[in-house]
Amino acid sequence: MFKLLPLLLLASPQAAEPALPPTAHIAIIGASVSEGFGLSLELESACNLTPFVDAALKIPHDETLNLGSGMMFSGTLRRGTQQLERALASKPTLIIAADFLFWFGYGFGGTLDSRMQSLGHGLALLEQVECPILIGDLPNMRAALAGTSPLTGGGPIISAAQVPSAEHLEQLNACIMAWAKDRENVHIFRMSRFVNELLSPKPFEIRGNKLGPEMKSAVMQADLLHPTVKGTAIFCVLLFDQLVRDGVLQADEVEWNAAILEAAVWEATAPRREKIKSRRARRDERKRKLEQQGREKDKKDQLETQGV
Repeated sequence: MFKLLPLLLLASPQAAEPALPPTAHIAIIGASVSEGFGLSLELESACNLTPFVDAALKIPHDETLNLGSGMMFSGTLRRGTQQLERALASKPTLIIAADFLFWFGYGFGGTLDSRMQSLGHGLALLEQVECPILIGDLPNMRAALAGTSPLTGGGPIISAAQVPSAEHLEQLNACIMAWAKDRENVHIFRMSRFVNELLSPKPFEIRGNKLGPEMKSAVMQADLLHPTVKGTAIFCVLLFDQLVRDGVLQADEVEWNAAILEAAVWEATAPRREKIKSRRARRDERKRKLEQQGREKDKKDQLETQGV
């Protein structure tokens, strides 16, 4: 009997490790909104979606891994594969993929079949995810054709050939919804509805944040494709609203005031702005001294020429 005791102890079931909460380790994958395209110009500091997510969570969580890339429009499948591999290697408890599928539906080669095939590749990648994942559907960004960007010499940052028709978008989004239907870990953020709300003249409210006409104009950059700092804060509220609606998080675990998220991001990036301000001041001082020295030299040369 005593000889069997060690074997019995080895065979006895071990206490299961407690499940980690969804916010324990968040990974962000996606395109330019996830990367924070254009926010650095407004903040004078590098910034992506991460500090907004961190500010929104009232509960402890590990550092958020952000793998979003503004280059997803080029080599979409390759970049998407790389992002997902790195995200899964980090053992995430939640993946935010709000704009991950964007360039799997947008882009050149605009037949419905080609777009459906590309979207299928993106969805196939996401089938590897076992933890909760929040996926954005495809918004109609045709309004961005009226936007302006210095990257294109003042023209729109996206071309008409890259934007699916309204009919194609409807079918692409139906495909996303059908794919997600029987996958319990998949949660869909209807980004298409959010964009429609922004384009509507009617006021829009989410979790106490009211967007009237003036506010709506302040949430998008001049390219009409990417959100401003204020817009990214609202975007973040919408993401967490969906997660709470789907039961992934509790409402009291989230800061719903977008103004507080915006202020937190400005504060988090303040040290970088101060460094830039200090560097700019030193550069201006050096320039001022060089100009002063130049004027003094010119005056001296003039006096010597006059024989004084």
